[in-house]
Amino acid sequence: MEEALVEMYLAGVSVRRVEDITEALWGTRVSPSTVSELNQKIYAQIEEWRQRRIEMRFVYVYLDGFG
Repeated sequence: MEEALVEMYLAGVSVRRVEDITEALWGTRVSPSTVSELNQKIYAQIEEWRQRRIEMRFVYVYLDGFG
């Protein structure tokens, strides 16, 4: 459930819409503060990953994005 909430938020779903979706799926609303706390947690993990030291040497880096 936690991962689904983070994915919805990162996909641009509004907090209000997240509340509606969670109520429809699980029969309970998730408060805006809960969504905010989860997002703070995931952003901390993302920042940790971004700042990690890359030990190996990479000749090529491939990036793929869509949107």
